[in-house]
Amino acid sequence: MENKFVTVKDSLFCLNGNPFRFIGTNMYELANVDSGTTELMIKDAFNEGFTVIRFWAFEPMPKTKLKEICDTVSEYKIKIIPVLADTWGYLQNYKIDSNWYKDGFKKIILNMFQILSAALNTVKKFYYGN
Repeated sequence: MENKFVTVKDSLFCLNGNPFRFIGTNMYELANVDSGTTELMIKDAFNEGFTVIRFWAFEPMPKTKLKEICDTVSEYKIKIIPVLADTWGYLQNYKIDSNWYKDGFKKIILNMFQILSAALNTVKKFYYGN
């Protein structure tokens, strides 16, 4: 069975046991645009030869958006790297600063990680059936 997740072996990215090299792009807004725009952004990335998209998946991203992105990139065989925080507070309700690192993340980001982890498990079950 084909593995859809990139792993690391001996400091190298691997896919199905083989070295994985990629051409990537950043799409800061991917998780914060409507479904049609998401589709167009991913399709454009594919047409330009990108094989990996990094996007920012911080609050207040709708939890269903992650599955939507996964479904869309799978059509194009593109891998994703979700970034789980926004240093500048552009779209989230808090700024990441020294107080956030001291204990603010415990109140905010750990809960978000649990929610996104559950969403990723749903996506994994959808693709792998277990």
